[in-house]
Amino acid sequence: MSLPTDPNAGHLEPPVRDAACLILIDRSQAAPRLLMGRRLPSQAFLPNKWVFPGGRVDDADREISGVVAASRNLSPTVAGHLPYAYAAVRETFEEAGILVATEAPPAAAPEVPLGAPQAAFAERFIPPALNLLKPLARAITPPGLPRRFDTWFYLADWDCKRPLSGKPDGELLDIAWFTLREVRVLDLPIITRLIVDDVATVINAPPGAKSPLIPFYFQAVGGYRRSLIRATWPWPDADPQL
Repeated sequence: MSLPTDPNAGHLEPPVRDAACLILIDRSQAAPRLLMGRRLPSQAFLPNKWVFPGGRVDDADREISGVVAASRNLSPTVAGHLPYAYAAVRETFEEAGILVATEAPPAAAPEVPLGAPQAAFAERFIPPALNLLKPLARAITPPGLPRRFDTWFYLADWDCKRPLSGKPDGELLDIAWFTLREVRVLDLPIITRLIVDDVATVINAPPGAKSPLIPFYFQAVGGYRRSLIRATWPWPDADPQL
């Protein structure tokens, strides 16, 4: 992928990295709630902003996701999103201490390459519950920011009363569950605010309503542009201007 230059900066834009976020929805009360945390004020990218758990797709995600795919029966949708879906689950465990995993262990634990987050699953002989994840949206960070990401956002239902499986790593502050009304008064990045609107659309949709298309946000003249893309493979061969 060729990277554009910023004529105002006179140097190459930072590389666009693959990333994933997981939006957990608790529906145990009348008003559904979303899990969010506040980024550290010292962080170069979106300091002090409220976001969903998430981060970069790393090499270990790419390695272990293939093993998970071979050892579990994955839905066609999720199978097309590895290793993004695995990265979303891993980041949620790291940042929020929530292990999105199956309730019961498999008959035999797969042999997987272990890193610290991946070991959380292997030590418990529990695979990540990737089939809980549903693609919600995709967004590419616009030029001009110190970090750029090509991010997939996923939804999953979760009971907020379930105990934590680990200790948050401190990358997010003030992690808590918020109603949609409460979320909208937080200091959100522009793209997060757009994604929250997409979450609201899903929550308020009639039972059984489904669409093979999801929103895709990318930079255009005057700000973000929203188009629709397939939620499953095959994805478009060409991205819009990055």
